[in-house]
Amino acid sequence: MQNIFINCPFHSSYKPLLDVIIFCSVYAGLEPLISETKDSSEEIITTIKRLIADAEYSVHDISEIQLSEGLFPWFNMPFLLGLDIGCKTYGTKKQQQKRILILEEESFRHKITLSDLAGNDIEYHQNDVKMLFTKLRKWFYKLGIEIEVGNDMHDKYVSFLFYFVEIISKKNYSQLDMEQISKSEFIKFCKDWCIHKKQLIKNE
Repeated sequence: MQNIFINCPFHSSYKPLLDVIIFCSVYAGLEPLISETKDSSEEIITTIKRLIADAEYSVHDISEIQLSEGLFPWFNMPFLLGLDIGCKTYGTKKQQQKRILILEEESFRHKITLSDLAGNDIEYHQNDVKMLFTKLRKWFYKLGIEIEVGNDMHDKYVSFLFYFVEIISKKNYSQLDMEQISKSEFIKFCKDWCIHKKQLIKNE
């Protein structure tokens, strides 16, 4: 199974988009690599460099550019994108074959905040889940990975969410447990649903 490194915000307002990226990645047969899922005893930058090096594909959302509470910009996402581009440029022969998707919320902002990305193929999701499905499908198709069109993928994702709620209800998860579920556990639920879905199709 090929790996996909996901570099996106982890805060609650971005969660619907991050969950879609994870779900689509699993549905496409890829293994999501996210720093949160790894050993917390390891220095975070060491973990991230290893994940980048191990990934054939990457998704970077650089839309997190607003100022923080201390009135400082948030540099993590573009910093990790730079590491990944460096890995693709100067890494091993295999790493130089990496494929990278850069996401932004609005079309004009990176031209101001990251002008050196001029000429790169950046996709804009407008903070809209259905739009994101369409952008991910377009990119996967370029990679030779075919998934359903945006509306169909959205329907499958809704089906997955019903499955997810049903399973966690049976497992007696509290509302807080559900809200605080780790990304590694969410990835497992996505994988379980894909197996479940394929079995249903097989039995039809």
